[in-house]
Amino acid sequence: MAVTESDIWVPKRYTAAKNKLLSTAVEAERTTRCAQVIQGSLVVEKTTPQAYYFVVTCRDKNRKSYNLSYSYPVNGAEPILLNEQFVVAPEPVVIAAESAEPTISANRAWPLCIAALKKKTRTMLDVLMLENNPRPSDDGLARQVFDIPFDAKNPQGLLLKYQGHCEVDAEGELTLAISGRKS
Repeated sequence: MAVTESDIWVPKRYTAAKNKLLSTAVEAERTTRCAQVIQGSLVVEKTTPQAYYFVVTCRDKNRKSYNLSYSYPVNGAEPILLNEQFVVAPEPVVIAAESAEPTISANRAWPLCIAALKKKTRTMLDVLMLENNPRPSDDGLARQVFDIPFDAKNPQGLLLKYQGHCEVDAEGELTLAISGRKS
C-alpha cells in the first residue's frame, strides 16, 4: 500500500515541509521492516530552524506498530534516520480458545485514534497534541478508550483547549468525539 498525502500531517505553518515528510514516509515504507506506513507527522517541539523532526509510524508484517524518527535538514535533500523503535522482549505466545472474544491492544488502537484525530482537526490552526501513547500495552481488551487533550488556536490567535474522546472496538471500528476542556 503506497503512502499518500492523507497519511501524513504537518501544522499549517510548516506546509513547506509536507513534501519532505511525504518523501520520508515513502523512504520508511521501502525499508525491509515496514510493511505499511500508518502515519507520518512533524513534531513541532523537536523541529529547529535548521531541521524538521519527523516521526513515521509503520506496521511490520506481524501487524505490530513501531516508530521511526527522522531529522530532515531544511535545506537538505534527504532525511537522516535518528531512531528506530525495537521490541526489547520477545512477544509472549498466547493460544486463544475458539470461544475467546476478539480484543484490541492499546498499542494497536492508539495510532488509529491519533490518525483519526489528526484527520478531523486538519482544518484547525496550530494544533498541538500528545502523540505518544500514555498507556502502552499489548494486553487486549474488547474496547480501548482514550481521552486525548489537545490545543488549537482560533483565527484571532486565541488558544483553545479541546479533548478528543476516542473508542476503538476489537474489529478496529472507531468513534471519535471532540469537545472543549477547561484545563
